[in-house]
Amino acid sequence: MIRNLITRIEKNQSKLIGDIVKFINHNILDIFEYDSFDLHEATLNFIKNYQNGINKSTFELLFKKRRAYFLYNFDEFSKTFKNNIDLLRKLIYNDKPLNLDDSVITVQIINICSIISNYHDENYVDLSNRVIKDIYQKYQILVEDNPNGNRPFELSDIGKALLSFFKSKRDSRANKIRDINRKLDKDISNYVLKHGVEIKQMIPVEKILTNWISQTNPAIRMLSLTHQKTEKKIIESNLSIKNIPNSIMDIFTSNIPTDDYYTLIRQQTIESIAGIGNALFIGILQKEKYYTTYFNDFLSLLSLVTKRLNFDSDILEEGRMLVLDVSMLIQNVIKTENSQVTLRKALDYNIEILCSALIESLLREQYRIKNEQVMYINYSNVTLGSLLNPDMNANGPFSKDHLLTLAYFLINSGENNDIGHNYRNKLAHLFNVYKNSLSLSAVCLLMYLLTDVLNTIYAGLLDYE
Repeated sequence: MIRNLITRIEKNQSKLIGDIVKFINHNILDIFEYDSFDLHEATLNFIKNYQNGINKSTFELLFKKRRAYFLYNFDEFSKTFKNNIDLLRKLIYNDKPLNLDDSVITVQIINICSIISNYHDENYVDLSNRVIKDIYQKYQILVEDNPNGNRPFELSDIGKALLSFFKSKRDSRANKIRDINRKLDKDISNYVLKHGVEIKQMIPVEKILTNWISQTNPAIRMLSLTHQKTEKKIIESNLSIKNIPNSIMDIFTSNIPTDDYYTLIRQQTIESIAGIGNALFIGILQKEKYYTTYFNDFLSLLSLVTKRLNFDSDILEEGRMLVLDVSMLIQNVIKTENSQVTLRKALDYNIEILCSALIESLLREQYRIKNEQVMYINYSNVTLGSLLNPDMNANGPFSKDHLLTLAYFLINSGENNDIGHNYRNKLAHLFNVYKNSLSLSAVCLLMYLLTDVLNTIYAGLLDYE
């Protein structure tokens, strides 16, 4: 009986759909006055599938009832909007001057403007330009006339969306937006200092290093700084951070750029783990017995890996250069009161750029050894970015999560290349490094990352053997 009913409905489906479209067009207000979420959703989904038959007046009434639905489903209704620019204008402006009260809605409008600016129709391009100009001017006023920082986090999302739009168009207003966003970041920092909660993590550095130096095997000592043994007896880097659960923190607005992978909670986890490694290396550089042990272990393991895997011999010499620079930093800065700022900055820079270069050299050599027998390698394309790309550098000792964690510190990361510290590129191009990147903390972080990369290659060698 049900099968016969389905057959009869299918035969009359075309007429039935037409009748439903007519019913919706004539009764749209009554449908949405009826208190039923399921009915509203079913109606909207039907309209999405059969929008060609929906009257302009019906859409206009729906915009007043469910504007957000149409903004967030713009792609699904793009055919309708491409054929009716007045309808799109009504959706964006909602029959009143545009305001930035709802940052989520504003960001979505900017996203729509980004799409229609690429239409081959000057009318849509003009609409996009006009809306963006309107948002840009109002955003500028809100930030500059917001001395108390009442909405810094919400405005930050709008600023990031505008910056992304202007960068994609190579628009000079991107430079102004960067300046405005920096001011907003200061407002956010002041807001957090005033209203936020400070969270401290005590790291028992001396206890950890006492246990570390008591290890008699140099290779085990090195591995214990950055790696651990899993329940499956696999030696794994602490930076191979996987299975980060979703957190309620990820739904809150933040001035920190995020994406689907580098969520707020993942970035906080990365920073926390690297912070512990950073603290250990600061501790190592404070005592002679610690740093002499580390220097010997580092050069021994670097020599072993270089020779066993037939790496470029220059890497070992560059490792000795690094040890010499760190030794000079210890003697002339760490152990010296009132050391010269220029000398300290010079040594910081030398160590940081050497660590970054050695990380890249080790990754490149590991990639070469793994692939040179099975494929042609165009070394001009083997950049640090490609070496840290899991799609290119798969099936080696570095997991996907490990490579993406290293990328977070060394290069621009994320879907929009706006996430992470970008240490290597900033150092290579001397971009805002003097005040922001040259410090004992940055030195020790990059020494930790270098040690992690060396240890991972060694652990891969152990697994192979």
